[in-house]
Amino acid sequence: MEKPSHLKGEGPAQPTVLMVDDDANLPSIFKQFLEKAGFSRIGVGSGEEALLYAAKQKFDLLFLDRQLPDMPSDEV
Repeated sequence: MEKPSHLKGEGPAQPTVLMVDDDANLPSIFKQFLEKAGFSRIGVGSGEEALLYAAKQKFDLLFLDRQLPDMPSDEV
């Protein structure tokens, strides 16, 4: 999974998407689409990581895998 480059507030003001998926290939599929649409993106591979990032900043959109390895998606 690609490591996040920055948290909101450290870069230009853009809507930010949190992508939570344990499939390392999926975030790369969306990367170009989201960049062209003007979104910055943070990708993580587990529910625990998603909760850590959600505690640090507000996201404008969330893409969430329904079958995460560490917790059910409804807990996230």
